[in-house]
Amino acid sequence: MGSVEIWVTIEQRHHPEALGTAPPWKGTKHVFVCLLAILALLFGAYLVPRCAGENFDTGELTEPTAYPFADKAYAKLLDKVTGKPVSDALRSDILAFYADLGAPFATKKDPRAWQAVLDELGKLKALPATGVSE
Repeated sequence: MGSVEIWVTIEQRHHPEALGTAPPWKGTKHVFVCLLAILALLFGAYLVPRCAGENFDTGELTEPTAYPFADKAYAKLLDKVTGKPVSDALRSDILAFYADLGAPFATKKDPRAWQAVLDELGKLKALPATGVSE
C-alpha cells in the first residue's frame, strides 16, 4: 500500500467529510455478496445450455479426438462420475463422446488411463437411467 493510499484511508476513517466521501454502510459487504451471487446464478443459467461440448474458441461443437484436452477432460469427468448417480443428459453426452471407441483418443497414449476409461464406460452403461434431465 502506497503512502497516498494510507493517507486516504486514514482521512476517510477520521475525517470522511474532508474527502467528500462517507464511510461505507455496514451492510455494504452483505449487499455486494448477494448481488454477486445473483449475477453468478444468472450468468450460470446463460452458460449451461451453451457449454455442453462447445469449443468457445470456434463456437463449434468439440468432436472427440479433435482436441486432446477435451479427451482428457472427458476421461477425468468419467472418473469423477463413476458409481454416482448422473443426469440422463450428462450420461448421454459422455456416451456420445465415446461412441466410436476405435477413434484415436488422446487417452489411448496411456494404456492404464485408456483401460480405466473403458472400465468406467462399462460401469456407466450398466447404470440405469435416472430420469433426471439435469
